[in-house]
Amino acid sequence: MKIGGNYEFPNHAKSKGNIIKSFCSIEQTIDIIILLYFDIPAKHEEKFLSLMLNSSIITVGAKIKVLTNLELLDKKTTSQLRIMNSIRNAFAHVNATKHLDLINKKGESRMYIMNSEGLIKPKVEKELIEEYFDLYKKVHVYLEHYYNETMDRDGPNL
Repeated sequence: MKIGGNYEFPNHAKSKGNIIKSFCSIEQTIDIIILLYFDIPAKHEEKFLSLMLNSSIITVGAKIKVLTNLELLDKKTTSQLRIMNSIRNAFAHVNATKHLDLINKKGESRMYIMNSEGLIKPKVEKELIEEYFDLYKKVHVYLEHYYNETMDRDGPNL
């Protein structure tokens, strides 16, 4: 059967790279906030960042839990970080599948990801990208503001 029409799919590889790269900057900011909170002496900062906060040892989800338990972030930002982390994980570990709507001659990429209830559900890749970057703008501004306030109050430790 011949399928007619032009179907456009998001550039998955480019989106994947942009999401992973941008989330790395969020994680780095989280690491610095944790470092500043514990007031690690300058001579131990590199070890603390490279060993104690290494993503192979402590996951981003665990770091978010640390920030939550230290009451360093509000609940809204914590929730946004969790959603962003979930979307980031989807792009890092799940392949998008092409879905063709032959009636409307529309194509879209879908990703099957786990929701907060532990159920795997299809999500439209383009909508995930939009949701992620909408949250990124909000969280990035919040974390930058928090970091700057901390630096103004406590002075540079790095």
